[in-house]
Amino acid sequence: MHGNNELGNVNPLEEIAFLCKRFDAFFHSDTVQTIGHRKFILTEITVDSMVGSAHKFHGQKVLG
Repeated sequence: MHGNNELGNVNPLEEIAFLCKRFDAFFHSDTVQTIGHRKFILTEITVDSMVGSAHKFHGQKVLG
């Protein structure tokens, strides 16, 4: 989890990515709370996958 919605802490993606790469671990980050509010330069952060949600930055909501 990149940003915690209850505590407000934000984890350092760059440092976590470095450790994961060093130990050959897959790195997935939940950025639902921070996407649209923080700038992500994916060429500088070596995440393997990220998840975000469009409704957090005025995107379309899926109904049904």
